[in-house]
Amino acid sequence: MSRMLGFALTLDTADAWQGFAFVALTRMSEAERVALAFWALTTLDDDTAYLTASAALFGMGDEVAA
Repeated sequence: MSRMLGFALTLDTADAWQGFAFVALTRMSEAERVALAFWALTTLDDDTAYLTASAALFGMGDEVAA
């Protein structure tokens, strides 16, 4: 997992992050993915965290979180 995360961070493309998501889905338990999502969101300011979570759950709107 750490190597795949490193690849995604280095490449920083949508394809790289989708690849990371696929590996996370297949290699991590739901509880581990929940913890990763939760703690990653807590590192963001409230507005960015809200926009990011909304984009992940409901798709991109007019505003893109990034």
